[in-house]
Amino acid sequence: MRNSFLFVFFLPFIMMAQESTPFIIQKAAERLSQNELLNQVNSFSYESYENFKITGDPEALTGPGYKKTELRKTLKKTQVLFSERTILHVYDSIKGYKEVVTAAQMPGFEKPVYPVYTIIFQSQFLNQKDYIILDQRFKNPLHSSRTQFYDYQIEKDSVIENRTVYKVNFKPQPLAEIPNLLEGTVYIDAVNYDVVLFEIDTPGELNIETLHSFTYNTNAGVWVPLKRSLYVKKQKTKKELELFGGRLEVGNESPSENQTGQDLYMILEVDYFNYELNIPVDFGKKGILTEIPDEAIGRPESYWMNIEIQKRLIQQRN
Repeated sequence: MRNSFLFVFFLPFIMMAQESTPFIIQKAAERLSQNELLNQVNSFSYESYENFKITGDPEALTGPGYKKTELRKTLKKTQVLFSERTILHVYDSIKGYKEVVTAAQMPGFEKPVYPVYTIIFQSQFLNQKDYIILDQRFKNPLHSSRTQFYDYQIEKDSVIENRTVYKVNFKPQPLAEIPNLLEGTVYIDAVNYDVVLFEIDTPGELNIETLHSFTYNTNAGVWVPLKRSLYVKKQKTKKELELFGGRLEVGNESPSENQTGQDLYMILEVDYFNYELNIPVDFGKKGILTEIPDEAIGRPESYWMNIEIQKRLIQQRN
């Protein structure tokens, strides 16, 4: 009788020990290895709205590279580069995943400067070995092959959308003299180990902040993307970051008394909406990862106003 009592008494503590930080990170990495939504549902269709802005000194974009040269030329022409587009994301378990650009515009140009769109400013998905910021690869702290480079610490349990989540901080291991490591916070669902919120914050002379937030889809029982963003801003002095095989300089080097100089700022924001899961989808042309129909260019202003209304309605619901 005494042994049974001891077993029941210690059982909760055994379960709590199992939910250690390494266990939680391992389960989250396993979940992500399933390609996020792609292996959790039979099909999906959703839309996204993306806007991107760069402002500041075009000469701050240094180094060789075709894509960067086009970006610099574009910024010189407009002073402030602004781009926006909408994308239809479709997936079928047999045909695969593709993106259809349903609208795109870059004010100041008759047609968007397409090399700018080929730049990966921020990773869209979290299941890859490397997390990309400004075309530079960092070791993804959520991938099973990269966790050895990081220290993880559960800060506390929290609640998001009425679901219990673990808040876990991550940072490079003290003795890990390895470049391209990140620091931030990840929130993980305590039941299915989906990633609920992922944040990177690199304070200092060059401040880079990234965010991936998700919302819970009760019908499919999974967290789906809600928003992602990237903010790059200069803090006090010049700072360089490897970009496109060259350098990105944010700020100016030793400006004269009569020359204040212009800092370079980047902002990328993406909103996701209109989810439809596990229903037949119109996949369109096969074998093309990104499709840009002719009608996507030159959409009327009313189209963009309607997108803005949809975004506000979604924000009010959330």
